Amino acid sequence: MAISSNWIVCLGGNHNQIPYLREFKKLGFNILLFDKNKKAPGIELSNIFYQVGYEDNLNLLSSLQSSEIDLNQLNYIFSASSQFSQIGVSFLQEKLKIKGVSLKNIQICLNKRNFYKLFVNLSLPIPFTKFIVSSTSLKKIISNDPSSSNWYLKSDYGKSPNYIYKIKSHDINLNNINWVKDRYLRDGYLLQKEFYGEHLRVNIIDNTFCIFFHKNNNLVVDENIFDDFYRMNILTKLNMVIDELELKNFICKFDIILNKNNWVILDIGIDPPARLLKIYLDNNINFYNFFVRKFLGEKLIFPFTKKFY
Repeated sequence: MAISSNWIVCLGGNHNQIPYLREFKKLGFNILLFDKNKKAPGIELSNIFYQVGYEDNLNLLSSLQSSEIDLNQLNYIFSASSQFSQIGVSFLQEKLKIKGVSLKNIQICLNKRNFYKLFVNLSLPIPFTKFIVSSTSLKKIISNDPSSSNWYLKSDYGKSPNYIYKIKSHDINLNNINWVKDRYLRDGYLLQKEFYGEHLRVNIIDNTFCIFFHKNNNLVVDENIFDDFYRMNILTKLNMVIDELELKNFICKFDIILNKNNWVILDIGIDPPARLLKIYLDNNINFYNFFVRKFLGEKLIFPFTKKFY
């Protein structure tokens, strides 16, 4: 007989996920937990546990279908474990017809070639970028550049590049570059010319935002930087990405570089924002409670954020 109570399915039971699981328990949820680790610390907070990894889509689905919970009354699939875990979340949502972000859009967030194509299609500025599949083509592009710029070589898959190399045009050394394909290097590298400016992390939560310096993780309070954001219409353009990928239910993170004349976008992330989490912990604010309530659809004003305009 199917159990028809207040259930949530959570992918991942590692230490980082435990505070979120505790918040769901406080709100009266029963937790069906998946983790590939049979000794995952989050198991003690679960009502039902399956030893299945969050990227093992077919076994996630079959285990869920064989469980005792009533899937017709299941409304929530959650994970704050990693950006990769959102693949399993979106897969289950699509199979169970639960509202959420499509698997296609999650894959765009993870695939740098795809999200740079999206940025260009939405007229967002990006650094000069080339796709690279061999050391020969890499050396040719750098050697033929008359500007003597520095370059960054980034692996093509994952939230942040697992492989990233800074290459100096006057001292081209390619000996330490990994060319073995794996989880993070699927098809090749993205080669980008260095863009000079202030490297910033922008968190967007509904129609509010906060900005952090990448160099020291400090919260930006400089009105001159905010003025540059408004003058260049940066927030509106970043929000176009959120709308296109239907990410309104996430706290979206963007890495950008800004100078007085221009800006470029480098990356997008939808896993929990570490800098915002830290500033909440430093100020005795329960970030996990805010995060979970937003996930459940509650409209909130997050501390340390500003309205768009």
